[in-house]
Amino acid sequence: MIRILKYSLAVFTFLSATSLFAQKKWTLEECINQALQNNIQIKRSIYTSEIAKSDYIKSYADVTPAINAYGGHGISKGLSYNYYQSTYEDKKVESGSFGITSELDLFQGFTKISSISGNRYGYLASKSDVEKLKNDLVLNVVANYLQVLYASEMLELANEQLTVADLKLNKTKSQFELGQITEGGFLEIKSQYHLEKKNLTVANNNLVMSRLTLAQFLELDSTNNFQIDLKKDLIITSPPIPDCNEIFGIASVSLPEIKSSEYRLLQSKKGLNMARALRSPRIYMSFDYNSRYSQSAIDPFSASLRPYPDYSYSNQISDNTFTSIRLNIQIPIFNKYSTQNQISRAKINVLDRKEALNETKKQVLKNIQQAFADALAAKDTYDQSNESVNALQQVFEFSSQKFDLGMINAVDYWIAKSNLVRANADLINAKYSYLLKLKILDFYRGIPITL
Repeated sequence: MIRILKYSLAVFTFLSATSLFAQKKWTLEECINQALQNNIQIKRSIYTSEIAKSDYIKSYADVTPAINAYGGHGISKGLSYNYYQSTYEDKKVESGSFGITSELDLFQGFTKISSISGNRYGYLASKSDVEKLKNDLVLNVVANYLQVLYASEMLELANEQLTVADLKLNKTKSQFELGQITEGGFLEIKSQYHLEKKNLTVANNNLVMSRLTLAQFLELDSTNNFQIDLKKDLIITSPPIPDCNEIFGIASVSLPEIKSSEYRLLQSKKGLNMARALRSPRIYMSFDYNSRYSQSAIDPFSASLRPYPDYSYSNQISDNTFTSIRLNIQIPIFNKYSTQNQISRAKINVLDRKEALNETKKQVLKNIQQAFADALAAKDTYDQSNESVNALQQVFEFSSQKFDLGMINAVDYWIAKSNLVRANADLINAKYSYLLKLKILDFYRGIPITL
C-alpha cells in the first residue's frame, strides 16, 4: 500500500511539473535572459575575454624577477682529464652540480609599463566585444518575439475571418435554397469560405515557424509547448523621435563596438611604444649561486689533499659554493633592421586602428540614420493603415447590408471583404514594424527594451 502511495505521489508530481511547464508563458524579459545565459557564441566570446584577462594579469608578473633552479648528477667512464689533479685517468666517475639563477630588468625603455597598459586595453576591448554580441542577440530576440506576436494576431484575424465566412456561408445557403440568390452567388461565397480555411492553415504554420525560430534563439532543449506572453493590450504610442545627431551623440559614448575600436586604437599606440623601446639599452641585474661535487675531487684546503670519499659530497658542496651578483647593460647597435621594421609595422597598425574606429563610427551613424528613416516611414504607414481600416470597415458593412438585400452580387461583396482583410493584415504588419523600429531607436539611445 505504501509503495502504491509513493508511486502515485511521484506520478502526480511529474504531471504537475509538466503541466506547469506547459502553462508557462515567456515574457520578453525572460526570453532575453534565457538567450543571454545559454547562447554558445557569447560563452565562447567570454572565454576569449578571460584569455585576454589572463594576458593582462601576466603582464604585471613580467615586472618581477625571473628565478630558476638547476641541477644534475652524472656518471662518466673512460679516459678523461682530472683537473683537480692535473692528470689523465681512465675510470668511472660520478659528479654533479646545482644552482640558482635570477634576472631582474631595471630599465628597458618602459617596455613592461607599455605592455601592462596595452594588455589592459586589449582586455577591455574583448569585454566590449562580448557586450556587442549580447546587444546583437537582444535585438534578434526582440525582433523574433515581435514576429511571434505578429503571427499570433494574424492567426486571430484568420480565425475571425473564417468565423465570418462560415456564418455568411450558412446564411447564403439558406438564401440559395429559398431561391433568393443564384447558384453562382452561393458558389462564390462557398469558395471564399474554403479560401479562409486555407488562410487559417497558412497563418497557423507561420505562427509555428516563428515560435520555433524564437525558441532556437533561446537555446531551449525542447520547443514543445513553448508559448510566449501575448500582449492583448499592446498599445502603440507615437513619441517624438529625436534627431539623428542627438541619438548618435548618445550611441557614440555607450555602444560597445565603438568602445572596442577605441580600446584597440589605444592598444596599438602602446604597441608602438614597445617597438620604439627596442632602441633603448637594457639594464638588468643577474644573480647566480651554484656548487658542485665529484668523485675525482681532492680537498685543496687539507695538507694531505684527501680524496673522495674522505672528501665527502657535503664538504665539497660547502667548499665549492660560488655566488655572483652582476649589473649588466645591453646596448642594441645593429640587428638587421628588425627594430625599425617592428616600428614601421606598429605605426601602420596605429593608422589602421584609427581608420577602423572611423569606420565603426560611420557604420553606427548609417545604422542610426537608417533606423530613423525606417521609424518615420513606419509611423506614416501605421497611421495610414489605421485610416484605411476605418474607411474600409464602413465600406464592408455597407456592402454586407446591400448583399443581404440582393442589391449587389457575391463578387462585389467578396471584393469589399477582401479589401478589408488585406487592410487589417497591413495594419497588423505596420503596427509591429513600427514598434520594432521604435525599439531599435530606444536601443541606440540606451533605453532598456521592454513591451
